[in-house]
Amino acid sequence: MRPDWVHFITGITLWFVLETGYYWIAIKALSRSDMPLFPSFKLNNDGDEWPADPLLIEVRQWLRNVEFNRLSALKAELFEETFLRASIYESSDKLTRLQILFIPKRKGGATACYTLSTNGENGRRLVTDNLFLPFGGYYPEAWDIVRKPLIGSLKRLLKLHRLRVIKSNLKPIPFEDTPLEELNDQQRILERFNLASEYEQYLKDLELGAAVLKKGAWAKSNPARVVELRARERAEAKALDDVVEGGLFSSLTEEDPINLNTATLEELKQLRGVGDVMAKRIISARPFDKIEKLKAVEGIGDKTFDKMRPFVKVGKGK
Repeated sequence: MRPDWVHFITGITLWFVLETGYYWIAIKALSRSDMPLFPSFKLNNDGDEWPADPLLIEVRQWLRNVEFNRLSALKAELFEETFLRASIYESSDKLTRLQILFIPKRKGGATACYTLSTNGENGRRLVTDNLFLPFGGYYPEAWDIVRKPLIGSLKRLLKLHRLRVIKSNLKPIPFEDTPLEELNDQQRILERFNLASEYEQYLKDLELGAAVLKKGAWAKSNPARVVELRARERAEAKALDDVVEGGLFSSLTEEDPINLNTATLEELKQLRGVGDVMAKRIISARPFDKIEKLKAVEGIGDKTFDKMRPFVKVGKGK
């Protein structure tokens, strides 16, 4: 008869193997399914923001006690009739935002995951969360992320986040965007970064293998010259990104702004941060008696408005 410790170790090993296999299958299924990894959110006006769970209702009351103010309720459709819901809160000093994701369970109900964020200068962001989804990816270098899936208490997670802010050299700055704008911008950054990084890493692996074996072009290439050309290529790519970010490819100018009340869909889409959906929202919100009324359009916060303002006008005529 084997001793108890052998059965214990065997059980732990079997659990580890099964758990690893489950998450491996989950990741494969997720990556091959039609479900978006980084879905787009919209305002949730359906009144189904918080699950009817006593523990989560206690969390909502605790947030009031520690002076976290509710900003918005959002949701994203994962697939037909299945939604990912989010509730966004902000600290009284406006320096920390809390994103509560209500992840649907297979047998009904929802699990709450918390993400605390504090922004700094030059695009820096400090993030503390307890997400446990079976997905590992890439994040921008300026984002300092700590993931603690075993911390289920929001109180403990907030304490950890504040301690990280104090210990870091981050100088917190207030959030500029609306919750909807910020969350969707974050989703697009992660989507672009992960999809591009995955393919780029694959190409780098192939290239590294060819370089080591001196195959193809690498058989006659000068490594030092390749490094120089790559550095120049990165500099040119960054310059091009700056041009695109600056909106220099648009035909709009400050000397000839477009009229918000008469502009066509295509003309509105030339504005920074405006696509089909946003252009249609602007058209639906007409007429505008002053430019500032743009901020009442869903998805346009102060930051986006400031980028658009020099290129728009209101009034009669084109």
